[in-house]
Amino acid sequence: MPSTLGVVASHRVAPFTPTGIAGLELWFDADDAAKVTHTAGDVTAWGNKGTRSTSFLHNFAADAPRWGDVTRNGRNTMNYARNDSMRLGGTFTIPHPLTIMFALKLNAKTAASHISDEGSAGRVLISGETSWLMWAGGSFVDSGVASNLNWHVLTCIFNGTSSRIRLDGTQIYGGATSPGTVAVADGWRVPGQSTTNLTLGEVLVYNTALSGSNLTNLENWSKARWAI
Repeated sequence: MPSTLGVVASHRVAPFTPTGIAGLELWFDADDAAKVTHTAGDVTAWGNKGTRSTSFLHNFAADAPRWGDVTRNGRNTMNYARNDSMRLGGTFTIPHPLTIMFALKLNAKTAASHISDEGSAGRVLISGETSWLMWAGGSFVDSGVASNLNWHVLTCIFNGTSSRIRLDGTQIYGGATSPGTVAVADGWRVPGQSTTNLTLGEVLVYNTALSGSNLTNLENWSKARWAI
């Protein structure tokens, strides 16, 4: 009798990567050695893996952020503990809607623990001085959730007259905000104050307000990378 050979097709699922979500303008990954320019760990430039042509730049070796001194989950991090900030080079503006995500750890809390730049200059300000908050258009938005010195994935979403703050994949603020000229642009600083003492695993900026599976997949991926 003739026999029939059954063939089962095998399909490989491509691993998740942030570049698989449209709108990735900035991705600074501290674990990518090819994107870090340093002298014995003192960082002068941190290159972008997103579509925008820019880098975070630092010009003073004496207080430069340190790379490779601190690891998390076996990955290199960028450590800002010496009164240092880095600024985005180039000339550009990424207006809202925006999604900004950090894998980070505050190493100390001060009266100005600004994770990113001053909102008064039109640049996105995100802070953890007492609670997780951000500048959203024309006013501060405060989650009311106390910040701490643990590792977190912190996501801030700006969408015209509404904004959201998410911590480790859970929304801790969502509501109306005053529209304004919030943007990520050349000169945007991380940290936003030179006295902010923090460690970064990565920073990602999308030119859209992420939601649904795109948002949760991104947050879960970063949490797994940095053991959060």
